[in-house]
Amino acid sequence: MDEHAASAADNYSTGSSSTAFQDIFESSEFFTTINRVKALEEEEFQEDRPSPFALETAMCVLTRAAQFMTREFPRGSASVGAGQGVRLTWRLPMGEIRLIVDGAKASKSYIYAEPRNADSYIENTFSGDKLAGAILNLLG
Repeated sequence: MDEHAASAADNYSTGSSSTAFQDIFESSEFFTTINRVKALEEEEFQEDRPSPFALETAMCVLTRAAQFMTREFPRGSASVGAGQGVRLTWRLPMGEIRLIVDGAKASKSYIYAEPRNADSYIENTFSGDKLAGAILNLLG
């Protein structure tokens, strides 16, 4: 996660985003995805919520990915993964993408891509630009 993504996520959450980010943040699909991640914090039991690390990392990667999108950001679903991580899934025309953010910094986080007409692959060094690239490749 880089400092630009962290800053953008902070600006988004406080409503002070710059004009450059407003189009990204006003995208209904992006907004829906962000709200789905935020809603995970409201799970009834603490152990069913994502860790602060996983939540912050997922928000930063999503925000950074939106900056690299050359098309509308697609709607993704969010759930709590193993170890209080965050799992985001996009079902796209050409396949499926998953962003898996573990609950602890020392654990494994990655992007999993499952194209319809090719072998699936894992991107172990994930970032916003790599997530955007994986999504764009499968949008068709």
